[in-house]
Parts: sequence; structure tokens; C-alpha cells
Amino acid sequence: MIPSHFKIHIMSLIAIHKTKMSIVILAAAFVTLCSAKAFEHANFAGDWKLDESKSDLGQFGGRMAARTIKVNNYADSVTFDITSKNMQGDDVKRTERLTFDGKESNIVLSPNASKKSTAKWSDDGKSLNVNSTVSFTRDGQTTEIKVTDVWTLSADGSTLNLQSNSSSSFGESSMTLVYTKAK
Repeated sequence: MIPSHFKIHIMSLIAIHKTKMSIVILAAAFVTLCSAKAFEHANFAGDWKLDESKSDLGQFGGRMAARTIKVNNYADSVTFDITSKNMQGDDVKRTERLTFDGKESNIVLSPNASKKSTAKWSDDGKSLNVNSTVSFTRDGQTTEIKVTDVWTLSADGSTLNLQSNSSSSFGESSMTLVYTKAK
């Protein structure tokens, strides 16, 4: 027969063990919820059209700014189907795919121009930061333009804002582009 003081001690150990298990389970659940929250990002998916009246097209008048963008979000990447104008005013279409693993994407813009980009979500997941280097060759000379783009959405998801800053041998430039979502 087990003395009663041992029974009380054993029951106390069992209660402590159950409490510790409950704490471990709660902690695991908390970490899981926090991790899931950390992977929630702004959803830029949709068809977007440049609203020139709300945009600041910068010193170059936004000649090369995308006029329309179709965005597809995926868990590990985002694609942009972009329509812009070239120097002659003709529509130019291209697709850019950026991954979130830090790998650089390479896009051929023309026979003499290319673009290398990386994308990274902000810590709060509300903005997408894209760093690019655009290289073009003209008359045997290669020029590089460093571009930093920050993509954000309005609270209601109907407006996409793109803050674009560039730096090159031509100087510094910035544009604030505002896109409205097609209905």
C-alpha cells in the first residue's frame, strides 16, 4: 500500500506535468499563429491602370511608366504583365516574375537593354520592395540605372501606389505612380 503523502506527491507531479504540457502546447500554438501572420502579405493581384491625374510622373514625364499592370500573386513569387510606351509612343509589353527567395530575376527589355531585380516584403508585409539595375548600351557605352520601387495598397485595396526612385549618371529621379483597380 502506498502511503497517502506519496499519493499527494505523485498527484502534484502529475498536475505539474499537465500544466507544463499545457504551457508547451499554448506556446507552440502562439508561435504557429505568429508565423502564419508573418507570411500574410498585401495582395496586389488584379488589373491596374495608371491614373496620371493622381501621379507625380517626375522630371521625365513618366514616359517609360507602366500604363497598365496585371499582377498575379503566388506564395513564392509575383508576376507583372506590363504595358508601357516606348520613345516613339508605341505600346511595349513585357512580363516580369520576381521571387521572394532573394534570387535575382533577369529580364531582357530590348536587344540593348536588360533589367536585374530582387524583391523582398517589408517586415509588416504591407509593401513590396523591388531593387533593380537597368543596363543599356548605346553607341558602345553601357549605362546602369539603379531603381528602388516600393509597392503599397490603399486600405480598401482599390489603389496601388508605386514609389520609384532611380539613380544613374544622368542624376536622381523619382516618380509616384498611382494605379486604380479595374472593376
